Amino acid sequence: MRLSIHPSTLQVREEHILEVLCAADMYLLPGLKRGCGTVLGSCLSTDNVVSRLKTARLFQLPHLEDQCTQFISVHIDKVAKYQCVYHTFIVPCIIVIVEE
Repeated sequence: MRLSIHPSTLQVREEHILEVLCAADMYLLPGLKRGCGTVLGSCLSTDNVVSRLKTARLFQLPHLEDQCTQFISVHIDKVAKYQCVYHTFIVPCIIVIVEE
C-alpha cells in the first residue's frame, strides 16, 4: 500500500511508514502524521494491532487509537492470547470504567 500525501507529489511504501511518521512528528507536520495513521489503520491485524495502538498513543493519533480499540474489541478472543495486551491495555481500561 502506498500513501499519497498530495496527488502526484509524494508516495510512501507501507514498510517505510513508521519512518515517515517519526519525521512528520519531528518536523511538526500534522497532515502527514494523520496520513500515516490512516495507512497504519487500513491494514490492522491481530498480529500488529497492539504495536499500532502503542504507536497511536505515542504519536497522539486519536483516530488510529480508536480504530485499534475497535479492532481489539471485535477480535478480543484472538488478541487477548497475548499476555502483554491484557496487562497493558485491558486492565487499565477496566480500571477506568470502574472508576467512572
